[in-house]
Amino acid sequence: MSAGAAPERAAVILVVEDEQPVRQIMERALSRNGYLVVAAESADEALSKAAHYATIDLLITDIVMRGMNGRELATVMRRNRPELQVLYVSGFTQKQTGLDDPALEGSFLQKPFGLDELVQQVARMLAP
Repeated sequence: MSAGAAPERAAVILVVEDEQPVRQIMERALSRNGYLVVAAESADEALSKAAHYATIDLLITDIVMRGMNGRELATVMRRNRPELQVLYVSGFTQKQTGLDDPALEGSFLQKPFGLDELVQQVARMLAP
């Protein structure tokens, strides 16, 4: 960066995962790669935290969670943020989750996935 140039804004990623160890590992991997990560263990907590951010660039959400599931969360969040990109993660296959729509290609990672795979997928989704 040249002297006096404004730093680029770090992309804001909301990670919603009900399994604490998985959530923490994802948060650390993404933070180390320069992203601002907001982590939540439920859809309700995610909505509460999201209200404090003018911009959220990417929602990474587990599909199967107690209460509101990941698909429902994405629908609710897109009401106010129609441009929001969503990366779904699940221990189930894409077909089992009902996300086998070709339009969602590249928007799903099946657990277990490698952290490099996660970071690469996020970078692809956030590329201009």
